[in-house]
Amino acid sequence: MRGIIVASAVFLAATGVARAGFEICNDGSVRANVAIGYMGEGDWTSEGWWRIEPGDCKTVLTDELTRTRYYWRATSATGPDWPARKFMFCTVRKPFTIVGDDDCTAWNYRREGFNEIVLTKGTTGFRLRLDDEQRLAALRAEEEGFTTQDSVADVVQSMPPANEPPPTPKRASKQTPAEPFGFSVSGETLTVSGAPPIGSLGEPYTVTGVFQGCEYYDVSMACLLNSGGFTYRAQSNDATPEAMLDAMVDMKTFAQQRWSGDLVAQNGGEVEVTLREVVQLDPDPHGDTRKAVQGEWIDSADPSQRLSLIGNIYSLSYGTGEPETGIFAFSERCDEPVGEGLYLNFYPDSGEASTCYAVSTASTSRLNISQMGMLQGAAYIRP
Repeated sequence: MRGIIVASAVFLAATGVARAGFEICNDGSVRANVAIGYMGEGDWTSEGWWRIEPGDCKTVLTDELTRTRYYWRATSATGPDWPARKFMFCTVRKPFTIVGDDDCTAWNYRREGFNEIVLTKGTTGFRLRLDDEQRLAALRAEEEGFTTQDSVADVVQSMPPANEPPPTPKRASKQTPAEPFGFSVSGETLTVSGAPPIGSLGEPYTVTGVFQGCEYYDVSMACLLNSGGFTYRAQSNDATPEAMLDAMVDMKTFAQQRWSGDLVAQNGGEVEVTLREVVQLDPDPHGDTRKAVQGEWIDSADPSQRLSLIGNIYSLSYGTGEPETGIFAFSERCDEPVGEGLYLNFYPDSGEASTCYAVSTASTSRLNISQMGMLQGAAYIRP
């Protein structure tokens, strides 16, 4: 039996000649984690997760499509998720195939919303395209206090999918593995209980940064925090209870948090940590500024120079050259000894030194920045 449907709008697929299959392409700037739903042999079925990097496509169903309705859900750890409507299916954090969509919680599954695609009868293949604008619409809606389920743009196009075999999803276990230790919740604080003391697994740490959300990572899940150009990753294992990370999924992204635990490993700008305590702090003092500058920009003096700011991720490109990508953050000062003000720091994924810009204007329509030590600045406008 289908779950309750509360959204009236649907995603429509254009008709046309297409080879068999359901292909999903990621035209956005961050990795997408995708799950699908459909009527299987006798019952509703959900499958996931396919990890689709920016610029890539994955064929999630290779056979000729015989139904007129399919469903999808896409999430991201480095920004708002793609909007999801209230067509409900069962999911879990690990790769899965679940038959049936009733009593999800009774089987230790999550019950989550999917978007609906309606195909013209006779359509056997189509492509779904994901982009950043859909995610930004979700972020704006979340911050303004309403859902986007009735205002998401039509993003489905009928076309031949790529000849790429889908990953083989694993059926989720209907038993929850016992956690080696648990966690408790007190107000805005999550605390691990019954765990080895801090310092047992690595160097003790406490860091304050911007919470990026949680993602599905290989066969486990991870939550991310950006601070000072580093990405701190807490992954479900024997050191951080998966139930704690699961609780963090519902925490507000791009809000300030303080993490404490052990530093386990570091690879460039990626830091693997365990969690012993997570504290949700007061709102980010630069949250309104970051919200205002989200989206695409072009240099008013040279339109071939483009800047994309999505969540806390930036992409800076010149013409057809390879873009520079990394983490951005607003602060009251640069890493260099300069006076206080509003500054924009870029931390490249390449591991090169960060770049600091003084910000003179940061609004929804204009972004004026000047690189420290340079005489000429850049004035960005919307394309």
